[in-house]
Amino acid sequence: IAAFRARRLPPPGGARLVPTRANGQPAFGMYRRGDYGVYRPLQIQVLSVTRAGIERVVSFCDPGLFPVFGLRATLG
Repeated sequence: IAAFRARRLPPPGGARLVPTRANGQPAFGMYRRGDYGVYRPLQIQVLSVTRAGIERVVSFCDPGLFPVFGLRATLG
């Protein structure tokens, strides 16, 4: 998990998650910190939740989807 995280995800403090919903399921917009501390859209993560917990996370790596989910273009 640590090796995957190091290759694929921003370092600690390098990302922010903003909650939203996708087809009635919990979801998050993930923003990556860029120049001057501005967070820019990276991906939408949709969670499949069961009684046992989170069963699956599907990521959509298309920043153009953020407005569809009511998410802002940047965070600062």
